[in-house]
Amino acid sequence: MLTKRLRKHYTINTKRAVLQAIMGKTEREAAWSEGISRWTLNDWRIDEESIFAYEGSEKTLSRTPGRSETVLFSVELITFMKEARRDSEVLTAKTMACYVRDQYPE
Repeated sequence: MLTKRLRKHYTINTKRAVLQAIMGKTEREAAWSEGISRWTLNDWRIDEESIFAYEGSEKTLSRTPGRSETVLFSVELITFMKEARRDSEVLTAKTMACYVRDQYPE
């Protein structure tokens, strides 16, 4: 049985430390000494300026925090869900999607 290969994640702090450690080394030497693939190190070298310029949390895995998802009608949706449960109705994703479509057409 094949298992899914896990993707490795590196913090900004780790990337900075590795980039400083591999300065002056070839790709093969750097990959072998750090135990990180050549492709990953090559991508880090291309983005080196932005990695060192990043001023956010050093524990983060990404240089961009991303956009937080907001549902403008979340309170109304929760109220609908509670009412459906209170009335002993079957509450499914389809039911909620129909409610959202009917109440908030935009």
